[in-house]
Amino acid sequence: MGNRCLITNKDKKIAIYQSWNGGRDSIEPLLRVAKYEYKKNPHKFGFEEFKAILDISKKFLMVKYAIIKAINILQAIMVYMSLKTFKL
Repeated sequence: MGNRCLITNKDKKIAIYQSWNGGRDSIEPLLRVAKYEYKKNPHKFGFEEFKAILDISKKFLMVKYAIIKAINILQAIMVYMSLKTFKL
């Protein structure tokens, strides 16, 4: 099932549950990027640091699912091509 973690805001009222990428090797870079993005443009996040973490997490998931979808499409093409060349 993978590493899991819960990231909360300072008030512990909002949280993100990371089910597959909850290990330190995934979370620490995510937090560094969110901190960088927040410092670069705090207006974008309404001066709430936690919103930067939400934004970066969402972008990461979108990229991850796009990559998985592309891999699935390529695998389907490879199966189709192998069936097309293999005749019974």
